[in-house]
Amino acid sequence: MSGIRVYVATTQGPSEIQRIAQEDPEVRSVVCLNGTSEALPISAAYDAFARKPTGVIERLFGHPVYRLDVAERVSDGRSWQLPVFAAHALDAAGRLAGRDETPDAAIWLTGTVDNDLAIGAVGHIPEKLKSSRSLFARLSAEGIPITVFVPKANAAQVPTSSDLDGIKVVEVDSAEMLCNRLSLPWTGPSQTITRPKKRWPLVLGGVVLAAVALGAYHNQENIAVWIDSPVADPEPQVVDTPIAKPEPEPEPEPKPEPQPEPQPEPKPEPKPEPKPEPEPEPEPEPEPEPEPEPEPEPVPTLEAENLELVGVERRAPGSKSCAVTGFGNASFVENTIGLSAPSRFQVSAAKGLCAIDYKVSNGFEKPVRVWVFAAPVGTRKRFGATSSAFVGRILAPGDSSSVQLNLPRWVSQALSHRIIVIATGDETPGKFDWIDQGLRGIETAFDFARWAELRERIKSEGMILRSAFHEINQ
Repeated sequence: MSGIRVYVATTQGPSEIQRIAQEDPEVRSVVCLNGTSEALPISAAYDAFARKPTGVIERLFGHPVYRLDVAERVSDGRSWQLPVFAAHALDAAGRLAGRDETPDAAIWLTGTVDNDLAIGAVGHIPEKLKSSRSLFARLSAEGIPITVFVPKANAAQVPTSSDLDGIKVVEVDSAEMLCNRLSLPWTGPSQTITRPKKRWPLVLGGVVLAAVALGAYHNQENIAVWIDSPVADPEPQVVDTPIAKPEPEPEPEPKPEPQPEPQPEPKPEPKPEPKPEPEPEPEPEPEPEPEPEPEPEPVPTLEAENLELVGVERRAPGSKSCAVTGFGNASFVENTIGLSAPSRFQVSAAKGLCAIDYKVSNGFEKPVRVWVFAAPVGTRKRFGATSSAFVGRILAPGDSSSVQLNLPRWVSQALSHRIIVIATGDETPGKFDWIDQGLRGIETAFDFARWAELRERIKSEGMILRSAFHEINQ
């Protein structure tokens, strides 16, 4: 695949999109003129086009804030949305041609892009094509093919004249169709919106069932009370019965006089038997002493030399550009660089340099948790980093973790990066979330004040800390 240059069609003439750079999410997106600090009036509209919930760029490409540089002024309106969207899609695939690169192809676009990723009609297409005649002629002379993209709703407004001889005109009505025409992967959301079904019948049915169940429950209690209540005894009935007369009692016979009973001879009192002496109570058996709990294994002490830190340059071969390297038969040329001093890498040349991997290896005998982090020093520079940059990862002995920095497409001044490695033998889950949060706070530009606070806490926890400086010259 090759680098493609994108032109924004305007009535004053085409404007080349020179580069796209990710910026700090805390600021707003901006459109600048020709690499300068001059922000164009469409910057506010571009920020709304990029950031969720109003925009589509963050939804499709994951980052909310960008700086976009254009070669010429772009006036107000919305016809710039389609070329800007195409530039973001190409940049995400590594195929957007930078300002100083010779493109293999060029595209000229005009159109709007709505929230459903549909491409809408715009005005003044004949005037925009007329003001681009010199561009078309120059690209044709240089042998660079150019394709004109217009909304399908504007197809009738494209003139059929000799001005477009040799230029391919493509009509598109959706962002997906545009990406397919550019041979770009499409991972966008479906344009079909499924509306949620109404749930009133389900809710109403649930209320009715609940009411029926509640009524049955109360009736069941009343029935149970009625069953368990005692049956009342019947009232006694009165029956008339004749009363019988009592018979006369017989006279008692005379009792004989009592005779004195003979007294028995007294028996000798028995001597009391001696009480047995009480047996001594057995002494209680001593309780067994509890076994001591096993002591936790101590956190292994790490030494800085247990962590090997190297850099791996990834360069484009020969005359190839970074945009085309990695596809087909063109692969990166890798070159390992080490530390020229305890805290400084060897200086790298920017020419032909596409990316750098900073890799740390665990040379310890036990697993360790390692953070690898890299941030630009000074002004914010665009770079991409793998997820391992911010989240501590457990490394087994001999394993490694790395963070990759992707360089800008053109370098006008020296770039400097600070590489930080943090390690501990403590594998307790969640114990070091504060490190993840602290590193994310300085990811866009190296903040020395915030880093000083984080560094002091890292040292107080007894963790290993390595820091190295890397400079990339023109």
